[in-house]
Amino acid sequence: MSRHDDVFKRLLKLLQRITPNVPLPDGLVPLLLQWLSDDIGYVKEATLEWQGEKPRYAYFVVKGCLKVNAWNEDGDMYMLRIYRPDTIAAFKEFLTQEASDYEIRVCRNSVVRRISIEGMREIYRLLPGMEKFAFDTALNYNQSKEKLHRDLLAIEQTDDRVLRFYKLFSMLYPAKGSRIRDADIASFLHISRDQLKKARTRLKREGLL
Repeated sequence: MSRHDDVFKRLLKLLQRITPNVPLPDGLVPLLLQWLSDDIGYVKEATLEWQGEKPRYAYFVVKGCLKVNAWNEDGDMYMLRIYRPDTIAAFKEFLTQEASDYEIRVCRNSVVRRISIEGMREIYRLLPGMEKFAFDTALNYNQSKEKLHRDLLAIEQTDDRVLRFYKLFSMLYPAKGSRIRDADIASFLHISRDQLKKARTRLKREGLL
């Protein structure tokens, strides 16, 4: 991997966009080059991080998507978040090394790069102030993802909500062959699977999808 690698450039661009008023710390680029993995491809869906365990890696989505599952008070699983290409999946539990409430799964036919907690600790050691920068960056980024989901759920009309979803996550359309099941998408949108399918059919008939 080199600093001229297109995927690495995409990662740096994202990091700078998260904190547009704060330049990336001096010395960060060569350390990221050292510790960030090459592309890791997955043909089948797989669990990357397990609920109840300390997350081992943070992930950058190169192709496809990651999904994050959570559990409600009744013990039922639902999809909490989706990560598109050029996004980072890393909760605070990765940085604090606490047991995670979430499960991170990579969707089939997807590609990621990752950095280990050992790599992050070495970066902290070599770059004073980097640990705070990492926490602030993660906080800002996760808040933006939460806002995206809240704004999506605030759309009252089901058809409009489904349309907005597929505009945001175009790699999941058409539904046939999608990397994520309808049941998961419906839980993410807080609607039933039947509502999702009917809305999608109407939108397709109207030429909106």
